[in-house]
Amino acid sequence: MIKFVDMFSGIGGFREGLTRAGGFECVGHCEIDKYANRSYNALFDTKGEWFIEDARKADPCTMPDFQLLCGGFPCQSFSVAGARRGFSDPRGTLFFEIARLVEARHPAYLILENVPGLLSHSRGETYATILNTLDRLGYGVEWQCLNSKDFGVPQSRNRVYIVGYLDERCRGKVFPFTETTGTALIQKHGGPQGKRVYSPEGLSCTLASTPGGFGGKTGLYEVGVPIKCASKTGYQLAQVGDSIDLSYATVNSRRGRVGKEIAHTLTTGCRQGTVEVRPVKNPIKSDLARNTERTGKPGAPMHACTLETAFADMRQTKEQWHKPGGVQGYHLVQSFAAGEVTPELAHQIAKELADRVLGGQYEYVIGTHLNTGHIHSHIVWNSVSRIDGKKYHSNGKSYVTEIRAASDELCRKYKLSVIDTETSHHVAKPYAEWLAEKNGQPTWRTAIRQDVDEAIQQSLTWRQFLTVLERKGYEVRMGRKYPVLRPPGKERFVRFKTLGKRYTPEAIQTRILYPRTYRPYVENTPVVQHSRLRSEKKPRRKLTGLRALYYRYLYELGALPRKPRRPSYAVRQDAYKLDQRIRQMEFLSKNNINTLAQLETHRQALQTEIRQLLTKRKQLPKTDDVQSQRESVNTALKQLRQEERLCRKIAEHSIEVQQHLTEARRDRAEQQKQEQERARDRRPNIDLTL
Repeated sequence: MIKFVDMFSGIGGFREGLTRAGGFECVGHCEIDKYANRSYNALFDTKGEWFIEDARKADPCTMPDFQLLCGGFPCQSFSVAGARRGFSDPRGTLFFEIARLVEARHPAYLILENVPGLLSHSRGETYATILNTLDRLGYGVEWQCLNSKDFGVPQSRNRVYIVGYLDERCRGKVFPFTETTGTALIQKHGGPQGKRVYSPEGLSCTLASTPGGFGGKTGLYEVGVPIKCASKTGYQLAQVGDSIDLSYATVNSRRGRVGKEIAHTLTTGCRQGTVEVRPVKNPIKSDLARNTERTGKPGAPMHACTLETAFADMRQTKEQWHKPGGVQGYHLVQSFAAGEVTPELAHQIAKELADRVLGGQYEYVIGTHLNTGHIHSHIVWNSVSRIDGKKYHSNGKSYVTEIRAASDELCRKYKLSVIDTETSHHVAKPYAEWLAEKNGQPTWRTAIRQDVDEAIQQSLTWRQFLTVLERKGYEVRMGRKYPVLRPPGKERFVRFKTLGKRYTPEAIQTRILYPRTYRPYVENTPVVQHSRLRSEKKPRRKLTGLRALYYRYLYELGALPRKPRRPSYAVRQDAYKLDQRIRQMEFLSKNNINTLAQLETHRQALQTEIRQLLTKRKQLPKTDDVQSQRESVNTALKQLRQEERLCRKIAEHSIEVQQHLTEARRDRAEQQKQEQERARDRRPNIDLTL
């Protein structure tokens, strides 16, 4: 009897094979995966055997006597399905743990297994290292790639098997194996993965560790449909394409006759049919709907849980739908004004809210608390639906449009107070816009609101309002669910309601009819200091080129003295880029750059300095005594790269700035023309003829 130790045992593939071969006895095993080890202990009698979880912690002195060490060391580092990091992967170095134990105990035989990619990894250098290690330990080694399908196993699993021995008499008596008995995978019916039908006479599909979907993504197998008949077995198997005759369902001798790819005599009763393959839905859904123990009655949706079974019920739902991870549940607090509601009514409203929001699909539990001055209810619900297994998804928009809207509606139903603020009807803003408004910086929506306010002041009717906006370059579309407008120069439309509560079409019409009720829109804009931009050399002559362009642009934005009366939208839409434009202008003034050619020359000089510093840093030795020198080089590189990137942005943005200034001049000319026309219209028409 040869005693062996099963390293990296998994669920016991090596052990089962050696047990069936006979003459082998397992005295211990090693497996770090707790679930695989649990299966191993359930399949084999391991009582009293040596065991350790991590091979790196195995002490050779504590191991029992054994003559054979077998195991399939982790293959993820060498498989073509992974990153193939080899020995650089911690899992790939576990072979050396085998070598460590072998060097200490010197078993007579070794049997190792791994993927065929081990032979070609790193152009064969990895496998050469393994062979050299075993040769250094005194073992003769033979190996061969074998497929399980060639040995009567209904599964294709190609692996390289390495056999080592101390007795030289074993040389040439292990490999190669030449006889094969394998068959191929026989597909009977096609379709997507998980719905294909295979013949049980061929190989099985590769089994996945995390299957999902109908058929576990391994395929279904054609076994036939048993039809009761008067035969020795009592039934006939109907395959796909066979006919089933149910014309004599009450006669035992002729009940359910099966025609092999042929139909029996047709009758007027139309009681014959054929077998065909159709995908079906997961049966768990229908079973849950019929579960009267949890749902109350057949077909009824699941509602509230009890406090005693809530956790177990929700956990069971996750396991049934194979979704135990991720977000486990959601928690909502519904609070009421002090002294406005009774505990019973608060609990009733919370239950109605849960039923309305969750639609009877998610288990929930409610707790109404009286420990504060405000009666409030806690609603906790499962993240996985018990009806269809879908996960609940929540965001800022769904909270406002669904949960909060439903809560406000229920409160109004019971004549309770509702918190109504301007942000109550707002959806979530983009982070950049939210941050700009928080810091008091203008956004591109600010310019739209200001133009809308001006149009309201100049209008007496809704039609006039639309005309004024169109005169400003806006395109307005009203014949749709959500009225929208598009500012000049923009590609996308903006909904009126996204501008704020005061900018919906209904609110605008009210503001036109009752102008004194509303104040014009004022946003917390930063205080602009009207002072000259600082530079090393003050321009004493008329500026030209890029610097003149940027000075004019900042003048239009109001960053320079003599702010214009009303900047154009083409300029105001870039107000949030003010800091960036000032930084670009200061850079141009500091380096006395007036043209794009000068800018390009400066950028090339910066690139040359960057390359020189990179070469210098590369030549520095990686020691601690030059660490300060390396840090100074990195600091200089960072500064140069920022300046080089600033040059590229100036070259790109200067074209945009020129376009905006052109649009601003055109808008100002149009405004002056309109003002002149209005002034001419206001002149009294006096007839001086006698």
